[in-house]
Amino acid sequence: MRLELDRVCLAYGDALPVLDRLSMTVAGGTICGVVGENGAGKSSLASIVAGTLLATRGAVRLRMGAAEHNLSKIRGLVAQVPQNPRFVGEFDAVDNLFLGAEADRFGGTVIDRARHVELAMVLEQYLFPLPKGRPNTWSLRDAARLTFMRGVVAARPVLVVDEVTSGAVAADKDVYLRVLREYADKGRIVIFVSHDLKEVVNVCDQVEVISRGQAFRWNGGSVQDLREIVFGASDQVFVEHPAKSLKTDKLVVTWGDLTVSVAGGEVGAVYFPRPEPLRDMLALVASERPAGSNESVKVDGRELVSLSLRGRRELGLAIIPGHDRGMALVRELTCLENLALNPRSFRGQPWRQRRGKSATVLSEFSVPKAPDTPIGELSGGNQQKVMIAKELVWLDDGAIVAFNPCSGIDMAARGVALSALRNAAKQGAAVLLLSTEPNDVVAVADFAVSLCSTERVWRSGASSEELCGLADLVQSRRIVAAE
Repeated sequence: MRLELDRVCLAYGDALPVLDRLSMTVAGGTICGVVGENGAGKSSLASIVAGTLLATRGAVRLRMGAAEHNLSKIRGLVAQVPQNPRFVGEFDAVDNLFLGAEADRFGGTVIDRARHVELAMVLEQYLFPLPKGRPNTWSLRDAARLTFMRGVVAARPVLVVDEVTSGAVAADKDVYLRVLREYADKGRIVIFVSHDLKEVVNVCDQVEVISRGQAFRWNGGSVQDLREIVFGASDQVFVEHPAKSLKTDKLVVTWGDLTVSVAGGEVGAVYFPRPEPLRDMLALVASERPAGSNESVKVDGRELVSLSLRGRRELGLAIIPGHDRGMALVRELTCLENLALNPRSFRGQPWRQRRGKSATVLSEFSVPKAPDTPIGELSGGNQQKVMIAKELVWLDDGAIVAFNPCSGIDMAARGVALSALRNAAKQGAAVLLLSTEPNDVVAVADFAVSLCSTERVWRSGASSEELCGLADLVQSRRIVAAE
């Protein structure tokens, strides 16, 4: 079996092509890593192989013995684990898991509900427990797990996975990578799109670097070698931690039994290996839910829980919601119009001045697009950078709450994001990072509280291993105050 991409092109209108005569070949039994900078076209390539996006020109073929299949015209040969899970809201986990299995043209059979339930029970022993209820009650972790299971259970000759380990806890990552290895070892093909270069080097049999619209086969070497090819430099982020400001308690968040106080000029962090508790804390700060009797959000001593999100932002609170860009960006608007959604931006400035300022901001955050480009035409990583710029550029010395700001972006963009948070602190802002990524905490924070700890607080200068050590005894999501 062999997957062939032959001079594949993808362009939107008169813009420069995302993919330009890209060619690559992947043999059966191979995990093929696809890497590149944000906006290089990795997810577009994955979607073309999966058949959810049509190439402008070129061919995608799967050769199976003497047979040759055009994947742009035939469904049923490729399964996909997309970056953003989608489910049928009226279906439970079992029905969503086997959705489409009956329509498989190549060896699939119609299986009844009882058989589905029986197979699901077997899968639970091998992979993950299925979530209860309907999709609107599932956690993001449950949704990600079920999306992965759905791709694997289809047992197609080709499996395309896009950022499957991004934001996942270590135990889930281990399962994902083990199953992908077993999937490929059965003679199938796995297309593995990832920003984690160490993971790619350790797992993949073949690595294709997407650059300038084309694919280049990496000849092997160390993780550092691959970093330099993809980004031209190391992905290490070294942050100068400034002296503490004399200001105290600029940002104070009380969430249950936990109170975190961050001074102006300081970056504090709350670490937990699972995102659900951190998302709940973000929901409190962002006015997505009412505050409980023992919860509060204060900036410069002023209680904000009675204010709307706009009211909170006008008083100097910036919120960066991580990978949930739909909370902060409007896909139909341009970059300039999205930047203008911040109530503190462009006040009193004429249109030409706004456009010039937007171009400067996009350049500072390494977004290679014009201000009048619709945000939906940007890659996920570049959308992330626009979202961060929208919140930080006009902040002055306010307060920032950022949830996993580096989720789903490449190493170069990670450096931009973390440096922006650190620079905001240098200008006097109080920054609170809510993170499931210990390396991000170590790179940028002055101190961190683990939701797993009874009393210990991680301080700048200690290692990420010491931070993770605070999470060794996780038993539940009970929160205990840290000194």
